[in-house]
Amino acid sequence: MSKLMVKLRTVTPLFLTGAEIDGESETRISSFKGAMRFWYRAIDGDYRQNESRIFGGTGKGEGQAAFLMQIKDLIKGEETWNSSKYGLLTDKGSGINYLGYSLDLGGRKRRVRRFIPVGKNIEVSLAFKKDINEEKVSVAFRHKATLAAWWLLSHIGGLGSRSRRGFGTFALQEWSVSEGEKWAELEELPFAHGARTPEEWLKIFQKGLEKLKKWFSKKVEEDHTVLGTGSRFFLFQEGFSKRRINKNQDFEGWELALNEAGKTLQAFRNCWNLNDYDTDYYIVKSHLAKVYGRSVIDPPPVLLARCPERVAFGLPLTFRYNSLKEQIGVKKDGKPEYETPEATFEGKEHNRSASPLFIRIVKIDDKYHPFFALLKAPLLKTGEKIKARAKTKKEHFLEPADSDILTKFCDQELKPKSLPEVIL
Repeated sequence: MSKLMVKLRTVTPLFLTGAEIDGESETRISSFKGAMRFWYRAIDGDYRQNESRIFGGTGKGEGQAAFLMQIKDLIKGEETWNSSKYGLLTDKGSGINYLGYSLDLGGRKRRVRRFIPVGKNIEVSLAFKKDINEEKVSVAFRHKATLAAWWLLSHIGGLGSRSRRGFGTFALQEWSVSEGEKWAELEELPFAHGARTPEEWLKIFQKGLEKLKKWFSKKVEEDHTVLGTGSRFFLFQEGFSKRRINKNQDFEGWELALNEAGKTLQAFRNCWNLNDYDTDYYIVKSHLAKVYGRSVIDPPPVLLARCPERVAFGLPLTFRYNSLKEQIGVKKDGKPEYETPEATFEGKEHNRSASPLFIRIVKIDDKYHPFFALLKAPLLKTGEKIKARAKTKKEHFLEPADSDILTKFCDQELKPKSLPEVIL
């Protein structure tokens, strides 16, 4: 039985829980296997034909996966997330809390989220069955599909909650096969761990992408998240190491890097053409003033005529305006009751759409660098409209925004801070 061994090391906190979101965080085979399947689909244009032959399936004629997966030692996370720590990072808002939004939210009572901490080693083995699916897919292809999934997961992706926003990052440390075996594909695909400089890391990363595109040359349909033509990758030049902030608290390099990534994204989204009345902030404010019957002059109340551009970063998207807050009554205890207008944007049929922008943290030598990847993905299925929902008020339906806001984010915010970008 052929066996592949993969050694990983956590770079940012890993939130992997089961059905109970406040439950124990632990390494889970199902999470790794699901992520491998996701990244394999992102690279192979023939994934519909080949996926079940590698990862198994429940459809007619499909069966078991071509391998058995095992995690050497179960790792459990006992530490709990405390977002209040990161208020000390800056007086202008915490970038790390921006990226980790929702981790400890739970209505009036804050959630207790446990995580697998930074610096934990995870060893995963895949034992390939000789009698499974070899008549349908070659051994060499099986190797390529498996290695591609692990490479992409450990260079672009992540695992668990907020993994597209920098959490759940781990680095591929080493991979090998059983003694006496040799996979030619293992030698062909370089991985970037061990690079001594950001330039070296990015060069190896680019070589790896080029090799994957040679292995899987058929274009992938962009009806899901894919590494399509025009995908862009940015590695920040500046790296971060442990230091003390405000003479009060020590922060690790990964915390500072994640904070920098969050501030970069937050600043752009909050201030995107803020002085232009035809931009997201003002058109949604005008819409809510109209829906809630608020008396405002600048801008005047008017219903939405187009979708906010910022939906391109993912759905749902919520706007809330304290400036439109008004008293609507008195509570039983005599205190005034206020209503703050807010609007949530989501798909008419699908209330969620994952962001095509991936953030992760890369450790190079003794420093941590923010890394951004903009992949190709549809916001919603063709023809589906955006629903603007203002609490219990009337819903409005809009065409998705035809916007280049993601391109502008890359050009205006990421390029100045990064090494020369890698483009597919």
